Amino acid sequence: MPRHLPVASNTERSQKLLQKLVARPLFGKSVLGQPVKWVSPIVEDQLAEYNDADFLGRLAITTSRTALKEFWPRGGPHWDGLGIADDGTAILVEAKAYIEEMDSDSCKASPASLAKIQSALGATALHMGAKPKGDLTRSFYQMTNRLAHLYFLHHLNRIPAELWLVCFCNHPDASIRTTKEEWLGAIRLLNSHLGLRSGAKLMNRVRHVFVDSGTLELV
Repeated sequence: MPRHLPVASNTERSQKLLQKLVARPLFGKSVLGQPVKWVSPIVEDQLAEYNDADFLGRLAITTSRTALKEFWPRGGPHWDGLGIADDGTAILVEAKAYIEEMDSDSCKASPASLAKIQSALGATALHMGAKPKGDLTRSFYQMTNRLAHLYFLHHLNRIPAELWLVCFCNHPDASIRTTKEEWLGAIRLLNSHLGLRSGAKLMNRVRHVFVDSGTLELV
């Protein structure tokens, strides 16, 4: 199974912090109320991360209604973390250490792939009742493609799934230090730009998880 191995680095940002976080036995239960078996990134698997059909394989998911290749082209989201809850819920994780990481690059797909992506993002927005203020392939694209994959699993394939947005707070590096309050403000702005109203479909499957960078405790 193709995997993405972490690049050696002396800096401790979201990737290394998440690796430490999922290694804590009670982390998943403290968020979900039930144990979570993490399948990426874990030491036993060289801290590898997954995307495309490989992330489905890692979660032991078989899609019987809509195939991933019909919904999204190759080169899809590269998941920071993947887990399986005791009740079978698939956990998809995107982690950030500071707000600027939310301002992701726009989609750089080929014309043929871009058409498929636009169709998927449009279907997701329609289902959620969203009224975005910009092009979903350009503004906050990393967030929009994660939401699309949640839609693919939970709605199109009826597979219980959640998207966890792990926001690390109070980083020791003052240049990127972000408080929980600052994260909440950034999330409000993001949701406003994407046209996501309170109570929008699928948002009950999205969790914002705030973690202290030093203690790795929930805040």
